[in-house]
Formats: sequence, structure tokens, C-alpha cells
Amino acid sequence: MTYEIWNDRLGGSFFSPAHAGTRVYLYVTPEKLDAIAENNGGLADFIAAIKTGPAGYPGTICEKAVAVKRAWRDRRTSYPPYLASLCFFSLAADHEGNWPAHAYYPRLWHLLGDADYGMPQGFEFMRRLWLDLEVWSVADREGSLGVFKAQTAGRRVNVGLPIAQSILSEEERRRLPELFEAADLEPGATLSSGALAAALAGHSASRLRRRTQQLLAAADESDYRAELLGILQAELSEWDGIVPALPNQAHPAAPRAGLRLWLAGVDAAGFVKARFVASLPENVEASDLLLGCPAIPGRQFECPARSGPCSGALRDASNGQELPAEQMSWDSRAEFKCALTGTRLIFPAAPIRIFTSALNTVHLGGFIETRLIPLAGEFYIAAAEPDASVFAKWGAEQCREWREITVRSGLRRNWRFFRGAEPRGAGILERRYAVFPTRAAPRIRFEGGIRAGAGAKYFPFALPDIVVDYSVPPLALRFNNTLLTSIQDGRYSIPSELVRPSNVIDAEFSDHEAHDVIYILSDGWTWRDGEDCTPSAEFGQPARGPGLRIRGADVHWDAIPEFVPDPMSVAEHPAMIIGRIPGQIIDLRRGAPLPEWAPVWVVSIRRREVVFFFCGSSVDDAAPQPAQTGYSTKKWGSFLWSTRKRTKPLRVPRLQTLLRAYQEAAHAL
Repeated sequence: MTYEIWNDRLGGSFFSPAHAGTRVYLYVTPEKLDAIAENNGGLADFIAAIKTGPAGYPGTICEKAVAVKRAWRDRRTSYPPYLASLCFFSLAADHEGNWPAHAYYPRLWHLLGDADYGMPQGFEFMRRLWLDLEVWSVADREGSLGVFKAQTAGRRVNVGLPIAQSILSEEERRRLPELFEAADLEPGATLSSGALAAALAGHSASRLRRRTQQLLAAADESDYRAELLGILQAELSEWDGIVPALPNQAHPAAPRAGLRLWLAGVDAAGFVKARFVASLPENVEASDLLLGCPAIPGRQFECPARSGPCSGALRDASNGQELPAEQMSWDSRAEFKCALTGTRLIFPAAPIRIFTSALNTVHLGGFIETRLIPLAGEFYIAAAEPDASVFAKWGAEQCREWREITVRSGLRRNWRFFRGAEPRGAGILERRYAVFPTRAAPRIRFEGGIRAGAGAKYFPFALPDIVVDYSVPPLALRFNNTLLTSIQDGRYSIPSELVRPSNVIDAEFSDHEAHDVIYILSDGWTWRDGEDCTPSAEFGQPARGPGLRIRGADVHWDAIPEFVPDPMSVAEHPAMIIGRIPGQIIDLRRGAPLPEWAPVWVVSIRRREVVFFFCGSSVDDAAPQPAQTGYSTKKWGSFLWSTRKRTKPLRVPRLQTLLRAYQEAAHAL
């Protein structure tokens, strides 16, 4: 088969409507190539096609791949024309042979039947192709054929990309949710490499290949082990808590999420306000949970909905009183289960509880529980003996600021409480406690914001922060080639004026680099910088030179005065949209699409209050309507009625009367 035929068949194998919204890896094996070729000579035929390359393009295999990428979207091919080349590089990463575990290039040359060595000419430009494949899958196709992520495994940027595709087999990736469940890990949790390896190693038998198990349990910190742990951490970060049913099971396990401790307040006099909050994946709605726990018989608890990945503090469903955290054991496991959906919220056992600023991580006040001691800023540690004495000694030796706080209320009895800042190193904790971020390579991730569907795609009005996880901050971080200044060590704010539909982030360090892409939802144009909607002048003629330029709803002209919004009609951090008919409610925080019905209220959920903003066309035509078939009224009624006591009164009497009518309609359902 020709290169072009291989490209199309591989594209159809990896990207299809059946994979919509799910992560795609270019995991290529000789068996897969034989299946595509429908004979036992698939591998040899594929290698021959790679060596020939796309028709009409001279040069090395890398130079041909780069050349065929140029302006490829104008040729309207079904799949990116360089896909077969990327599949070859992925195949080389898993090629068996008598080479050191870290050796990549010898495998590549052996597949080609060449005696050459070292990096192939032009291989350093392959990163552009991996990134472009991500843009095509997430932006051009909007995840409809699958979501590809140009994830670098380890510190070797060039070879890390293909290695990331093959370090786990398809069967291993399929069983990762089962492995995470067996290890009792929280969806979205971030652990140190040591803690992650220790948690998974004991449950990897029969779920991972023997060589993967050996790599996971190895004592040495090889590049491949670091790359494996990096991939596993990325998969855990994106896990939605769902575990598919096993072949011998009639039904899958109930979805799971996490419970964390939240220090809502730490008084100088020693009074601590500790509460439980739910850490939820995007597919779980806090407002849908009604929780019970065997350790607290006869009581049920609600999770107040709020923006961000965490709910508000758990509260008693009968009286609205928050559940004090000291009423539960902190060194034993507890499970809360939803009576409505079966979702399980796990509070893991731990003799040590670490707390970092909740404002930057989950957009709460106070301090939220984490699994890692932050390398910058202040933090708190609660521990029982004998661990408390170890941490007391470590803090005095290693932290720029350290003191023990005498707690009068809010903590478990016999637990000690410490405040620290700016740790210099692990010190005496290194061998015993895996509580420091020991990443072999930097990782770029996004915190906050409102996601819009699959992939790293966000709404433009709610951009996330960029966070770089590594032992040292980057020397430079660029967003679309513009240098950004850190708002805190390793955390960066995205300037709205620099945002494009697809945005490249480059982090530079002294010995290596990291790259990522973030997508911002457009307003209906394609992701190719609006080639289908060119600017026009005042009367529709093509815009030429300076002056008035109109492109859809985007108008640029020096003579247009700056728009100053009415503060009574503009919502900050919009969370919900509500319509006139019971059941017309949309949760923007979970990336739900905008409704086809006309909204009446935009709701902002803040820390202590709920604020309604009127967005209807007329107050006279905005009264609530009777319930209609086709709508589920439960969520509409529950939200309007349950939030009434926290709802901020509206200053306009007519709007306050209208809102009261909605609350009464909700109560009557």
C-alpha cells in the first residue's frame, strides 16, 4: 500500500465517531499493522511506505513529514497527511530488541533497516506535527473523532512524545480506572511520584503487563519509569471516577469522587473551622447528591453547588447545619454514598493532613487538603503522633517559617497543628514520607476556569490559570510567544488580549522544556483564525486598511466609545442560567452548551451568597410558566428553593417581586 493509503487507514483506525470525546493514543504494534493490511506482511509493507513517504516530497522521512504538513488543510484530506509518520515514530518506541531501556533512536534505525545512529535529520521539528494533530482533533474536529493530547513523557522532549503513546498498551489503558479504583485513589488527585508508585504497585498484578509492573516497582529512577509515572498521573488527573463493568460483573461499580478537609478559618486564638467538601469530576453535579454514611447513622447530607472543582461544605439536609470535620475520624477511611445516584464519596485514611491555599487551587477561601507540601507559600499540617514529632523536627530545620499552633477547637483530639512556609527541602522526610513533588520533568496544567467539553477547551469569559509543576519555577513561560510574569511561583494568569482559538504555551528550564496547548471556545467561527469570516466595512464591502472593521459581532473602530456595562445586569462568574419553564436550567460550570430557550436569570454562586441577574427581554413577559412535559423539574425547583435564604436581595423592586414568584413556583412543584 502507498503512504497515503496507510495514512487514511491508520486515521480511520484511531479517529472515528466511536471515539468521540475520549482520549486517543497512537499505540501502534505489528499486530495492528497486520490487521490493517489484512495479511501477515503489514509491518514490512508499512515500513516500505514510510521510507518512500508521501508522493512528490523529497528528503528524509522527517523532512517529508514536515513538508506534507504545509497548508494541508487547504487540500481537505480526511486526516492529517503526516499521521502515518507519527504512527511510525510511536511504533519505534515499543520496538523490541537488545538495547538499553532508555534507547529510542537505535530502535527507529533498526525498523528502517539502516545502520545509522543518533537523531534523524529534522526529528526536532516533529513536535510541531504532534501539536498540530492535537489542534486538529480538539479544535478542527471538536473532539468528534476522539481527543489527542501531545503529551511529552519525561524530560526528553523529542522522543518523549512518541514514547508517551506506547509506554502503556491499549489494554493497560483500558484497565486504568479499575487499577485506580483498587488503589482507592481520588479522581483528579495529584500525588508525588513515590506515593503514586506505592499506591499502584500492590494492585498492578493482572492489570498491567509484567514489564510495566517491573518498571513501576523498580527502585531506580530511570527515564522510562519517570515517563510511566508521568503518564499514570496524567490519566489519574483526567479520570472521571467511572469504572466500567468487568466481564464477570453484571453492573459497573458506582461512580466515585473524593471528600477533602477544608479549613474555612484558622483563628489566631486557636479556633479552627474545619469542614468537609466534595472534590467532584466534571460528570458529577454537587446539587444532585444526597449523602449518607454508616459512621453517621440516621442523617443525610447535601453538597452545596458552587463554581470550581469543589462543592461547598457538607451540611445536614434536614436543618442546613454544616458537618464539623472533627466529628469524623481522620485516620480511618469513611465512605459517603448518594441515595439518589449511588455515587460514592471517599474520605481516605491518613495520619497526616496537609493544607494549601484554597484560593488558587479550587477558588475557595481558607486552605484545602492536598497530598503534597507546596514548594512556595504558606501551608498547614495536622498530624497525630508519632508522625507529628517527625514533622515538628523537620519544620524547624527546613522551613523559613514554622510554628506550632495550640488548637482550642476544630481538630481531632491529640492531633497537633503546624503552620509553615517556604520549605527548603525534604530533609528527614525524604525516606519515610512521599509528600514532596518529585517530578522528573515539568508538567503544565490548568486550574480554575470553565471547561467547554472535551480536551483543554475553555469559555473565553472564564479562563483558567496556567500552573507549572516542577521542583523549580521555569526560567521563562511564553503564551503565544509572549512572555508572562508569574502571579505566584509556578502560576500564571492568561491575559485575555492574547487569547486565540488555539494557544501554545512554552515553559523553558535550564536543562529542558515543556509545551502544551489550550483552546478557547470561539463564537461560531472555525479555529483557523476566521478564514471563513473576513472583516467587512460599514456597508458590507471588504475592509481595506485602517478604519471600521466588522467581523461577525466583533467591531473595531477608534470612534466607537468603550462599552460600560450596567452592573445590575452583568453577572460575575456566571454559574447557572434559568428560564421561565420549570426544568429550563443550565449549569455553565460543567461546560453545558447554551440553551435554545430564552433565559431569564443568570446566577452567580459566590462563597457566601447567590446573586441573580435579570437577563430577559422584558420584566412583563418574564413570569414563570406552568410545568410542561419533556422537562425534568427537579433540579429547577430544588435550586431556586434551596438557595432562597442565601440569595442576595435585588435592588429593583419589580425584579425582587419577579424572583420571589420564581421561588414560590419552585416550592409548589
